[in-house]
Amino acid sequence: MDDPPRLDESQIAQFDFVGDERFRNSLISDYREILRSMDSGSWKAVHVLAGSVVEAILVDYLVTTDYQKDHPGKDVLKMELAEVIDICKGKKVLSQRAADLSSVIRGYRNLIHPGRVIRLNEKLGSKSATIAKTLVDIVVEEISQDKENTYGFTAEQIANKISKDSSAMTVLAHFLKDTKEYERERLLTSVIPERYFSWSPEWEAEASGELDKLASCFRQTFDTLPNDRKAVVAKQFVKVLREEAGEKVSIYETAFFRASDLQYLSSSDASLAKQHLLSRLDKEQTAAVIGALDGIGEFLNEAEIKKVTGALLKGAVYGKGEAAKNAAEAALWELGFVVSEELRVIVRERVDEWAANLTERGLEDQAATVKRIREFLDIPF
Repeated sequence: MDDPPRLDESQIAQFDFVGDERFRNSLISDYREILRSMDSGSWKAVHVLAGSVVEAILVDYLVTTDYQKDHPGKDVLKMELAEVIDICKGKKVLSQRAADLSSVIRGYRNLIHPGRVIRLNEKLGSKSATIAKTLVDIVVEEISQDKENTYGFTAEQIANKISKDSSAMTVLAHFLKDTKEYERERLLTSVIPERYFSWSPEWEAEASGELDKLASCFRQTFDTLPNDRKAVVAKQFVKVLREEAGEKVSIYETAFFRASDLQYLSSSDASLAKQHLLSRLDKEQTAAVIGALDGIGEFLNEAEIKKVTGALLKGAVYGKGEAAKNAAEAALWELGFVVSEELRVIVRERVDEWAANLTERGLEDQAATVKRIREFLDIPF
């Protein structure tokens, strides 16, 4: 048996305005079946599925908006499709064109009953099937636009925008203002991480820009949440740390966690997350790991700050690539000024030890790097 034709994902209608994941996936599955039926000439299936999808979208719209609240005596789930279409047209959710086409196909969902095509002499072919499929696209577009105007963006819509529009990151702050807190939290706890990890390792080179945008969107969105919701998102990293394999933990940590997030965790969770990050820094002084250290200074004790300073000096002197060296140097400068005076003395003493050791060994270039860091730490701010 031949495999079904491979679908071009660009053909799949965007149902990202639907907040419920299971319902959204069901609609996407039915839409894919419409495309398969179009390819195979199964016109009856196209008509039935199109009528079903249109009805489901319109009913879901009324259920998830204020219609039920404003009309407590009406049960949308028991309405005939004709009434649902009239209500949506009256609310100006559907255009006249979409409402007219919806009325034409409202009987398509009944075509599955035996004998109906014969009794009504229905002529089903490619032209009417194309109209039915096009109607689904129109309804999706119009309902999506209305929900965006009234409800704001869903987490999926934000993720799709930054993926498809190269300029979206520049106006992300504007998008987030129009996104409810619940959707922003869901963006960080599920949508962005799932998309990030959906990329196969062999695609990493071509996907690096996409992954960077997702990580950047994560941090910008995180900053818009109130502290109690930030705590929920930060706790997600602890969950990954406890339950997932090492590689996923490492990727999640550098993409989505920052040391400043420790303030939102319980003392035990913060200790676990901090020790994991510091143990990684001890082994690998990459730009990504050093980036995750942002804000670590206020959470370090004397023993820890001595180790962190040493690891960062190692990165600044011996790091692989300019990005890692520059990141380590910048982290040292920050560390030397955000900690208490007592800990600041330890940072400077550690830097002096390295400068002296490198000079003694005749490693003048490396010693010059450390001395430059030391001079910067002496600048009064």
